[in-house]
Amino acid sequence: MALVDTLKNLRHLFDWTVLDVSEPAAYQKTYTDADNLLLGYQVTVTYKYHGAYEYIFPVDNKVGLITPERAFKRAQNFCNQKRASVKQRIR
Repeated sequence: MALVDTLKNLRHLFDWTVLDVSEPAAYQKTYTDADNLLLGYQVTVTYKYHGAYEYIFPVDNKVGLITPERAFKRAQNFCNQKRASVKQRIR
């Protein structure tokens, strides 16, 4: 019995089945010298055996290499890929 339970738990370790994906949300922080500073966009993915993970797609505020629009597009693409895996699993 213990061996069967161990093998089942080991299978769960490698099973990253996506249950839910949130829409990209603004990830902001309030500073005293600046009101709300957009740091990036956040997508929360809930996995079957591993719980919720938050993925941050940062904005480069100093040099400007990653604009807020580009960060949002990357977050949206990631969200669409994860949702496609959920739809594929349901079929």
